[in-house]
Amino acid sequence: MRAHPYKAHPPLSDKPESDAPESDKADNDSLPGTNAVNGLLRIGAGIARVAAEASSGKAQPEREGEAPLQAILRYGSTAAGSLIAMTVHAAREAGLGSSNSANGSAPPTQSPASAGTAQPSAPAAPRPALPVLKPGGKLRLPMSIDNPSDSDMRAVTPKLISITRLDGDQSGKAKAPAGIKCTFTPAKLDIAAHDFEKLVVTVSATKKARSGDMRLLFSLGDPVQEPVQINFRIA
Repeated sequence: MRAHPYKAHPPLSDKPESDAPESDKADNDSLPGTNAVNGLLRIGAGIARVAAEASSGKAQPEREGEAPLQAILRYGSTAAGSLIAMTVHAAREAGLGSSNSANGSAPPTQSPASAGTAQPSAPAAPRPALPVLKPGGKLRLPMSIDNPSDSDMRAVTPKLISITRLDGDQSGKAKAPAGIKCTFTPAKLDIAAHDFEKLVVTVSATKKARSGDMRLLFSLGDPVQEPVQINFRIA
């Protein structure tokens, strides 16, 4: 529904209404096609009434003096409200929409006998999937080194900082635990402005290398830049 500015209209005639010709007072039903339209509206009202009674389960009596279009709107509103009520009821029966928990189900009740019994703890979250390095094997980790600057980067040299265990157990002060080595291919990179180059980090482990999750840190020759980190697993 849209509102428009009010505009005054001139009177249709200066004569009193009683002076108008009888032909102007004819009923609108005498116009061509009016009876057909009213008949269709009455049929639509009957169909809407049947639908409202079927969905609500209650009789929908006709109202005296109500136009067919008004009856269609009233019956349609009743049918829509009944369908919504049926949907909400079905959702409640299915256990949905409950405010007791986030997934809609009621919280589990605890019997008096088990009130003092310790409940089992939730299973631990699975460890994240990491690249796996088998003892006695090699792990190739391809990477893309980008140059977002406006000038070329020459002789960019990746350098290993450390390889440590994620559990914090680091034997000695060596860069890597015994039996683990790291190499970079190529050893130096020339990267054009707004371009990238491929770098392959290869980690090898002897057959006696201890299993566990590892963290590898390396730099790209600039000590100011944040080091690059790679996590992997020996298993």
